[in-house]
Amino acid sequence: MDGTGLRALRALTPIATPKLVPGFVAHHALLGPFATPALRAALARALSHVSARTLAARLRDMADVDVRAELHALDRPALYLRGRRDRLVSARFGEEFLATARRGRIAEIEAPHLLLQARPRDAAEAILDFVREVGAGA
Repeated sequence: MDGTGLRALRALTPIATPKLVPGFVAHHALLGPFATPALRAALARALSHVSARTLAARLRDMADVDVRAELHALDRPALYLRGRRDRLVSARFGEEFLATARRGRIAEIEAPHLLLQARPRDAAEAILDFVREVGAGA
């Protein structure tokens, strides 16, 4: 999808890495009101295992990727799990996904950007519903 915002961040990665973002800002952006002490600690642990250089490279890679043509060519069911409270990826990306994917479906979950961590059961249920629906149509 269109990574305009990420491209703006990409220009800053040589001088400002994600590791420079204070923890409370990262927690707010990634977990929002779903942040618990356990999730905050898990996020901190996960980030501690990844170098600032690697995080910056991942941001650059995300900003550079554009798979709209491949998504449009895909003639398979595709599921987009979207957190309703995602502060990093706007709802516009979901709209673009539906407009681009020939057989796309969005499952919205009351969750933040890190929806798999914050709402794993809801995410699993959405995936199972999708698999059942696709299987029933086969």
